[in-house]
Amino acid sequence: MKTSTRGFRDWSALSSGECQTLGASVTVLALSHGECQHFGNISFVPITPGMRQLSPSSNLVLAVLAGLGLLGSLTTPWFAAPTEDPNITDGPIERGAYQVGHVFATSARGMVEGGDALGGARVVLLVMVVVVGTLGLAISLNVLRGSAEDLLRMVAFAIPVVVLALAITHPGTTTDVRMHYGLLIAFAAALLMASASFHGAAWRKKYAAPARPRYTR
Repeated sequence: MKTSTRGFRDWSALSSGECQTLGASVTVLALSHGECQHFGNISFVPITPGMRQLSPSSNLVLAVLAGLGLLGSLTTPWFAAPTEDPNITDGPIERGAYQVGHVFATSARGMVEGGDALGGARVVLLVMVVVVGTLGLAISLNVLRGSAEDLLRMVAFAIPVVVLALAITHPGTTTDVRMHYGLLIAFAAALLMASASFHGAAWRKKYAAPARPRYTR
């Protein structure tokens, strides 16, 4: 795009976010599609394109889905009986690789599902998912939005801490166990649930009245 003023000055489109003054009375403002606009002697604040993000409502739905995934991980083996590398000639790297492989083994000895490992404490995870879903619905109501968002942020920080604490104590089993792949799935779901809950508790900020554009003369 070319624009001329008084027949002797040409400008090319600037890259997004740039704002260039071309003389005492003309300012070129680059828009997101490479267009240049002239506003006389008014210099507008440069426009910088923002990265697309999930809306708060989409984050709340994602938080509930992640919570269901967390509950589903209770049917996977969180723990398994400890084992040692049977090859006594292996060095520390080989022994470490054997232990890592054992974590992801589907036929490891003494596997314990998450629901059995937590025992009655698995109700805590169910309560957290219900609380997140309830607060998500409350956020959609204007009268409850402020309090619900504050509570949801606190719950978001508590989710991974609670899962980690339950994994350490594993009150449903008293035998000596080691971490298995189901616990990794559960913790990943807990982190996703926490992140989505925290970003979903931004409804007021997302839908606040837009600020008036700033400009200087």
